[in-house]
Amino acid sequence: MLKFEQFIHPTWQQAHERTGALELHQIAQAFHHEVAYRHAFENYCRWYVAIAQQHQEELKQMQQEPNLLSWFQGHRNR
Repeated sequence: MLKFEQFIHPTWQQAHERTGALELHQIAQAFHHEVAYRHAFENYCRWYVAIAQQHQEELKQMQQEPNLLSWFQGHRNR
């Protein structure tokens, strides 16, 4: 049974155990933050690739359409 004095003046063993527990907690938190960061980065990369593909498809469609602006500019110069 722990006495009140042991909480005020813990032994070296008890202090080391508490410090070890805090270090483990910090390591676990850092790990969870890293996992969350990598997950968010992976989602961003997937989104970026999807948007890039969409833009490439839109560019191909635009290149196939007639360029009306050049027609109007060409008629002004004549």
